[in-house]
Amino acid sequence: MAHALLLAGAAHNLLRDLQLELAQFFDTDRNLSLPPHITMKAPFSTDDVGRHKAYLDRLGAETREIQLRLTRIELFADRTLYLGVDQAPALPPLGARIQKDLAPEARPSMYEATQTVRHHATIGRVRTDQLGPAGEVVGRTYGLPTRITEIALLLRQSPGEWFVARTAPLRSGVRSR
Repeated sequence: MAHALLLAGAAHNLLRDLQLELAQFFDTDRNLSLPPHITMKAPFSTDDVGRHKAYLDRLGAETREIQLRLTRIELFADRTLYLGVDQAPALPPLGARIQKDLAPEARPSMYEATQTVRHHATIGRVRTDQLGPAGEVVGRTYGLPTRITEIALLLRQSPGEWFVARTAPLRSGVRSR
């Protein structure tokens, strides 16, 4: 299970276009089963999906829409291509709240346990032998403003196979940029 902010409109289309374009050149097509999103809580296991659905509904009702900007294509050390997100002031407190609310069941991942969490929209992962060509797309800049209006609960069906189990609207009234 994971929690994610869903991208909509032009932001959804941009990320999906990048995923489709890059899937032709790299092994990035595994991410096409999920809608474009920004992960807010890395995957964790639970036996109580119903409780997490109720939590998602409450979280959505208590969280205002978020305005942010999609910035540029970058590459994590684990070979994940991603579209960067300006670190909107609303993202760190939301991530911290989710971590706190879900503890101790959903322990922070190694990534989430650091003070340098970089929220992002994953495009896909490249193989080691694809790092050279991947370097040609890293740095493409977009600067696309987008409003986040929905949060989702993602469930893993099998390794690499995820689906959206539930969505919840965020409260109207944009919170910080």
